[in-house]
Amino acid sequence: MVVALASLAIASASANPLPPHIADFRSVSAECPAERAHCFAIHLHVVKGVVTPAWIRTQIETANHYFADVSAGFRISAVDSKTMDRVDTIAERASLKKYVTNRVIHVFVTSRLQDVDVADKEIRGVTLKKGETKYIILSEIAPDRVLAHELGHLFGLPHSTYAESIMNKTERTEPPLESRTFALAEIEKLKANVKRLVRAKILASAH
Repeated sequence: MVVALASLAIASASANPLPPHIADFRSVSAECPAERAHCFAIHLHVVKGVVTPAWIRTQIETANHYFADVSAGFRISAVDSKTMDRVDTIAERASLKKYVTNRVIHVFVTSRLQDVDVADKEIRGVTLKKGETKYIILSEIAPDRVLAHELGHLFGLPHSTYAESIMNKTERTEPPLESRTFALAEIEKLKANVKRLVRAKILASAH
């Protein structure tokens, strides 16, 4: 049994008409499985025309799949356009911090995310710190598992050497992509960090 996604928390259309691309995200129907011990709200910031509601839905559903063994789930709680068409510099990444509020997970989606360490290289996602909390930036080129990977970082995982782990960035053919997940040691660390962040009131859990 699942908990249906609540109506997106967006400003009143009668007072402030919603931009069409934001209104479109009302159709996102990602669900947070009710049997999970924790359900975390995601505040989505998305540039006009960059990705579709279906793209966002797939990222959320994939994250929910990978976090099943952690007993954590995710759902969209709010949507706005407070992000950039492209994020090229450290300063531009940091400028998004001002939108990171409350005890929810903030995900910014952009058309291009520059690798700040390698010239002319584009990356798929990054997780950044704001005090005790973190926020995520995703590029439109991100495959469906990238949000799950970045959420792994948000909950305290580094890049991994486990062959089966989605936190391992090494090019490899084994195990096949569809068989990858979090390693057992990573799952235990994720469980502990989820509990710690909720207990410290850095993130709020709906369950």
